[in-house]
Amino acid sequence: METITYLNKDIQKKHLINRATFACSKQEYDQYMSMELNDLVDILTLEKKDDSLVETIIVDSLKSDPRLKKTAALHDWLLRISKTNNPLIEKMNYFWHDHFAIHATGNSKALYAYTYMLRGKSLNQFDDLLVSVARSPAMLLSLDGARSTKIAPNENFAREVMELHTLGPGNYTEDDIKEAARIFTGWVVKGGSNKEQYKETPITTKFYKYRSDQSSKQVRGIKGNISDDEFLTSLANDPATHDALIRKIWKFFINTNPNEKDIKSIKQVFVKSNLSISITLNKLMKMPNFYETKNYRNKIKTPLECILGTIRKLEIPIENYRISNNLHYMMRNMGLDLYKPPGPNGWIKNTNEWLNYNTTIQRANAAGYLSGAALNGSGKDSHFMKLLEKYDVELQPEKIVNFYLELLTNTEVNIKIKKVLIEHLKNKKTQNGFDYSRINGLIYLILTMPEYQLI
Repeated sequence: METITYLNKDIQKKHLINRATFACSKQEYDQYMSMELNDLVDILTLEKKDDSLVETIIVDSLKSDPRLKKTAALHDWLLRISKTNNPLIEKMNYFWHDHFAIHATGNSKALYAYTYMLRGKSLNQFDDLLVSVARSPAMLLSLDGARSTKIAPNENFAREVMELHTLGPGNYTEDDIKEAARIFTGWVVKGGSNKEQYKETPITTKFYKYRSDQSSKQVRGIKGNISDDEFLTSLANDPATHDALIRKIWKFFINTNPNEKDIKSIKQVFVKSNLSISITLNKLMKMPNFYETKNYRNKIKTPLECILGTIRKLEIPIENYRISNNLHYMMRNMGLDLYKPPGPNGWIKNTNEWLNYNTTIQRANAAGYLSGAALNGSGKDSHFMKLLEKYDVELQPEKIVNFYLELLTNTEVNIKIKKVLIEHLKNKKTQNGFDYSRINGLIYLILTMPEYQLI
């Protein structure tokens, strides 16, 4: 019988920060670590902080690209992740983008609106989220739902919503797909021309009764002139959906082998809370098994976690949209192309698959950019020196190394490796034995360590 061990209290909080956020600054980290674990879980899952300053930063930044091409939608999302006071919302935004995967629609405003919608509902009730996804311009364009009429009902969304978004394979029939396709007829996409500014022509969807199939339908025990929200609500409340979704959430946050007793307990909370994602995550993150030793740092970071986690930890400003374009380019080379998942199943689920010969090289290249002089300056005037000054770190090689190791890895590092890093910074000819010109190199060495790839 397997012996179960648990992390100590401090490491439990580090583990929670790793899994529930895209990392955090030193200031946020110290604040989180000063809290009791359950209080920290409550803040992350149940409280929504003011992000109005972030909104202002984003609006000002996007003025440089008023046409809102795809790059602007990406810039908005990456900049928001880097600045947000609600890190779990952005983590779940990524989760829902993976769960409700859309193909590149060619319409930037649809992508923009989709991300905003998922963000706003990421911790709300699942049935409400499901209806909003089904009626979103991005999903209607991605799966040709906007062309689905009573004369020619399109089965794409009907199939995907049951197979991938709710019930899972084996819980519906081909007849169910045909009948459900008739339910989803009548919706069209309005506005959002790429030739005009987003705020002047908001993209919306509209239901036209004359285009929809108003005849009686029979699908999964429901009969009559069934509306789309009625059918979607029935899917959201189906036990098969509860099981599939809770298992997926478990695997995203914990590990690939769900504990059946815990799954049952979480499903009960999900149902009793009227399908509340925030309450369900609160329960999940307070369960002892979340903090089993075997779950600590057992996942490879996604490219998004790797890149944006570094940006957040090092407090690197990315308001210039050219920087966010570079970040997206690096993530794409590492295997993750935001707004363009490889298929309807979303991105890689087994995190070990994020690392191979090519992507390991790409992570090293990204580390070079994130630690480099072009982005951060170098020597005494570098961004990394200013960060040391901000947090009153004494300019001694050992203390500098300890500061950046704790900030970037949140874990104990082999003493031999630490000595190598300290030696890298040393210069006996200087007053404090520290070579300013090597600070960028120190960051690069830490970012390329195996320990840095894990959460």
